[in-house]
Amino acid sequence: METVVVLGSETLLGKTLQRMTQNGEFQQYTWIFAESTDLAPPGDAKTPFEKHTPDIAISFTLTEERTDSQSGNMREALLVACNTLHGAFLANTHRVILCAKRRDSVVRHPVRAPSTADGTHIEETIDALCQSYNREYGTSFAALLAPTVFGPGGSYTPKGEVSVHSLISMCMVAVDEEKDLVLCGNPKETIQTVYAVDAARLAVSAIKKDESPLVVPGTDAVLEDTVVAIARESGFKHSIVFDTRHENTSPAPTASEHFPAACQTPFNDALRETIHSTKAGLLNSISDS
Repeated sequence: METVVVLGSETLLGKTLQRMTQNGEFQQYTWIFAESTDLAPPGDAKTPFEKHTPDIAISFTLTEERTDSQSGNMREALLVACNTLHGAFLANTHRVILCAKRRDSVVRHPVRAPSTADGTHIEETIDALCQSYNREYGTSFAALLAPTVFGPGGSYTPKGEVSVHSLISMCMVAVDEEKDLVLCGNPKETIQTVYAVDAARLAVSAIKKDESPLVVPGTDAVLEDTVVAIARESGFKHSIVFDTRHENTSPAPTASEHFPAACQTPFNDALRETIHSTKAGLLNSISDS
């Protein structure tokens, strides 16, 4: 049985995949979950690659932003990717799936895409790095470029980003304060997103794929429809107002034939599960305080 080490167990995708394995999925592998910080442990502590010499590694460490600095984002992405690939090479890990958020997966105010000075973006750099390792060492690495991920256990998103989680948070605040929900931008713009359960399944299925980069097919959710669905599930009764003086910039729709459509959870079902989980979490935090 092959051993898979998952880096980034603290991320939404990491927590989701761990929960899925605990519920009996993917039992053809032995699973080890490690946090992102374990890649650079203090002192003489060993990395997950040194401890476990896994056959396969899946990294979710780049699926969530950690800094508002574009250059900081790029430096961290390159450092994480290099540490992951180098550790895998030393441990004779034969397959690495590096997952990173695509730059065109969210609506932003203002648009802010992590990039280098010459305009090269994170996903292009990560894929180029994987390709160079493939050529140099004959080892199989792939970059799985996921859109913004949402699902139970997700958290607030970076300031200025319109995503499913930020819309849920805004709607719940409006419910609590009994106020109208005011959003900037065109209600017909889209948010490209993917449900965490689907993204985790696709990352595991990428173990057996040869293409690189692999692009997760996200859902192009219309902003207005998404907000209305969130409002309905949240019990929001007031008005939803779009301030069109401040336009969003939305991603162009993308398509992928790498994965079957059967892998995708219906968007409204995924949204309902996420909202109910978020509401339950809020109620628990209130009762504990």
